[in-house]
Amino acid sequence: MLCEKCRQRQAEIAIREESGGETRELYVCQACAGAGGLIDKKLTSMVEMIFDAALGLVARPVGAQTAADDPVCPVCGMTRQAFRKRERLGCEACYTAFRRDTEAMIRDMHAGVRHVGKVPAGAVAARTCAELERALKRAIASQRFEEAARLRDALATMSSPGKSARVDGGAKGGEHAPQ
Repeated sequence: MLCEKCRQRQAEIAIREESGGETRELYVCQACAGAGGLIDKKLTSMVEMIFDAALGLVARPVGAQTAADDPVCPVCGMTRQAFRKRERLGCEACYTAFRRDTEAMIRDMHAGVRHVGKVPAGAVAARTCAELERALKRAIASQRFEEAARLRDALATMSSPGKSARVDGGAKGGEHAPQ
């Protein structure tokens, strides 16, 4: 298609003008667009630079990596490539250096990173103690001292070895234990 202004060169740019609810398209060559002030040279060079940068990222060879793509463990010197090849970490610092990789591997192996299976017996008691401690802090903060005393006693009972705790804190007729 020829330029609609000079009718000599091929039209390379489509310019859409909207005025009064009416849309009109004008197809022009680069020379006419630049001469007529239809496009800004700085804007054009910026757009070209952005496209070149994007194409550079896309055109990067599959095996090419940057330093940010291939972290190295600061303690043992293991690289991500070596970790992926061996599928074993070199030291405890590798867990931090290759955190994204290890989390992805665990997620793939176990269908998640949160444990949802059986829980060891002590873990339930520890979780209950932690919940009671949080409830105790909330009760003290909101000045519900009677409830705080019951929670404190329940915590003391749970902390005593070999004793079974009554988690409801001695709730009486119609009262409910904190949750």
